[in-house]
Amino acid sequence: MSRKGTDEDVEKLINARIERRAAFSGRRNAAAHGWEIVLKDIGLEGEETEELGPGPGPSKRQWADPVLEFLQKEAEKAEERARREEQREERLLTLLEKIVDKIQMANHT
Repeated sequence: MSRKGTDEDVEKLINARIERRAAFSGRRNAAAHGWEIVLKDIGLEGEETEELGPGPGPSKRQWADPVLEFLQKEAEKAEERARREEQREERLLTLLEKIVDKIQMANHT
């Protein structure tokens, strides 16, 4: 539900922000938590307003996409490493088999 704030809402927002200034410490993510408190104080918690947008902090999707992309790339890298390791092992086994065959042929002659 989206609504447009009135002058009274803006005044409530400003006053609540002033009253809760301690919640805005400047530390990482403190502002998002501070705004959640302010919006709860003025009764707008969970509401979407035209001026404020969907609420404080980044959306879950905004963080989910890069995280999923990173995890997918890491999985692809791990698969590629495993494939290369398997190829190395196969080459080594083939080489060892050839060496054993040559040793056996040399012993039989």
